[in-house]
Amino acid sequence: METAPEERNDLLELLRTGPRSRTELLKASGARRQARSAALEALLARGDVVKLQSRYFLDEPRGSIQRLIEAEAARLEAYLHSLPELVSHSGMKIRRGVNDPALVGAALEHLLSTGRVVQLRYNDEKLCVHIAHLHLAQARCEELPAGVPAQEESLSYPVIHEAYERVRARQLGSAVFISDLATELKVPVTKLQAWIRKEVIASGCGSLDEGHWPAATGAQREAAVEHLGTKRLLIRF
Repeated sequence: METAPEERNDLLELLRTGPRSRTELLKASGARRQARSAALEALLARGDVVKLQSRYFLDEPRGSIQRLIEAEAARLEAYLHSLPELVSHSGMKIRRGVNDPALVGAALEHLLSTGRVVQLRYNDEKLCVHIAHLHLAQARCEELPAGVPAQEESLSYPVIHEAYERVRARQLGSAVFISDLATELKVPVTKLQAWIRKEVIASGCGSLDEGHWPAATGAQREAAVEHLGTKRLLIRF
């Protein structure tokens, strides 16, 4: 450990030139690599160095990394606001919203914690959408006079998925009746069925389950959507 102070200074000099990976920082052999690894852990413990994703940043002056994250979060929020569609949190597209892709995770967490961005799960993938797009879709439905059915263009994946999560939270299991989803959305069943045929069957953004047909009510049967020769009562995202 005699070389730890020297290795610590070398690490700081490296990081002053920009963020580095662990491989870059520990590029040494034998005892020197061990000493450099110990020095890196000490810098992390003291807060002089911050690890984001798989890269290490020098937090000098102290708090500069947080300010950098907030600046990237502002860029990412503006970018997501310009995109009405859902964006994968781990895809290449979301990285276009920041200057440093290594900060996209921290910037997104900042936006999620403040409620400016919502994260939805589809299968095993996490998708992000700016909250303004959810509010806009909801406002369009609420502005309709009483008794006037919602228009088909008001149906979007974020709006439907949000309603699906509300229905799912009130029951056991992840598959919900199509009729229950239409009731939650306050749209005619035929409108939802048309959306399902286009976005679920044709585009594959969800899945349909047959359910237990003998136990289904009349309304549940009327809302069923035919797929591969079988009428499906349930939908799952």
